[in-house]
Amino acid sequence: MKYRLLFSFVVLILPMGQGADAASPEDLRRQADALVAEIRGRQPVYGLLAEQQDAYLLNWREQIRQYIAVNGGRNAPAAGRAIAAALALNASAAYLSRSDDAGVDALLVQQRRLMALAQTDAPLCGILLNTPTARLDENGRTPWLLRSPYKTMLPGLETALFQVVGSAQGKAPRTLPDSQGQQFTQRIAARMGERFGREGLDDLERLQNDNSAPALRCRGVYRLLDTIAEQPPELRTQLMRIYFGQ
Repeated sequence: MKYRLLFSFVVLILPMGQGADAASPEDLRRQADALVAEIRGRQPVYGLLAEQQDAYLLNWREQIRQYIAVNGGRNAPAAGRAIAAALALNASAAYLSRSDDAGVDALLVQQRRLMALAQTDAPLCGILLNTPTARLDENGRTPWLLRSPYKTMLPGLETALFQVVGSAQGKAPRTLPDSQGQQFTQRIAARMGERFGREGLDDLERLQNDNSAPALRCRGVYRLLDTIAEQPPELRTQLMRIYFGQ
């Protein structure tokens, strides 16, 4: 059972007319390409993601282009880095099965911190769940990882993402027999019931329903991450791979 709820960012479509006089479409494309190349040179793991996931590179380049169209070159390198990290949150799911335990654990810490905030921060909840309203609200804005209070999390988040992606290179997936994976998920379901009652079990079911209220889904994701975090290390990392990996 995979939860494809967290960190699923898409290209933001800007309203017509913003930044139209700043540069031609070709100029914007060249500026975006140059900034992507610069960041890839300074942050090699973003380069790996760009090489290995076509959608990552396309979305990264396009979101930078849109940022420059609205804001010009103001703070563009920092914005490009923040966009790369936000997209990497979603892209990292493809590496969890192959990355080392330390990287998976580090990413759990960062995801849990974000979802703890999202429980009482409706805009952040919408961003992490990629709701239509959040996509509209983000059009033309400074990337969310450059805004308070999230910007303080960027260094730690990047460290975890770099470890997950970097340690996965050239490794075979760590797979479990289906029966063992089922035992692990049943253990988590039982623990969610112990901690949160019927509401906790409803939270697990709600995670797979895109029509559920965002606030309830964010609460459920946080509770799941928090329950995984209390498990022994050897079980904790396997649960992250089961629930959030590919």
